[in-house]
Amino acid sequence: MRLSLEVEKGQLDQFAAAMGATEAQIKKARSAALRELRGTIETGLKRKIAKEERIPQRALGDRLFFSKVGQNDGTMKVWVGTWKISPFSIASPRQREKGVSVGKRQYPGAFIAAIYSSQEKVWIRLRSPHYSPELYPVKQNSSGSFDEPELRGRFPVVRAAIPIDVHVEAFFNEQESILADRFETVFEQKLSSFVQQGKS
Repeated sequence: MRLSLEVEKGQLDQFAAAMGATEAQIKKARSAALRELRGTIETGLKRKIAKEERIPQRALGDRLFFSKVGQNDGTMKVWVGTWKISPFSIASPRQREKGVSVGKRQYPGAFIAAIYSSQEKVWIRLRSPHYSPELYPVKQNSSGSFDEPELRGRFPVVRAAIPIDVHVEAFFNEQESILADRFETVFEQKLSSFVQQGKS
């Protein structure tokens, strides 16, 4: 999705004029404010996903990528990797009699195995009574069949994973106005600092 911040340009122009800021100082403050939003976005997004899914933030790894913002740049691009999280990224899965436990998450009827590769993963049989689309986010197409299960071998199985795309979209929808306000605040702080530096 695309995030577009709507800022009060007229208000910022008035502030710049009142400060006696130069065009170069305005551009410098603008790019500095954009760069500072990186930490705000990354921290906020990881915190939201971790809270919603009850997982440690470290399980999200490096998923956010920001374009380089030069001194004259007025935009910053943000890419978020929305690939599903493996249970192995949360903690070491433990095989129990009734399924698999990973941290605070439970996978009833699941088992740990290296199927079709040498890497162990958490699996469940597609026809298991414990199968849940929430724990095993496999898409079902219009014909009623599944798009992603491993169908080779004697039985179809699906991997446990944690989708985060819904949380990413919700975060940017919820934070759009908040991030715009944050940008305005930081812009004014940075511009004041640059103007004062110019006078000294």
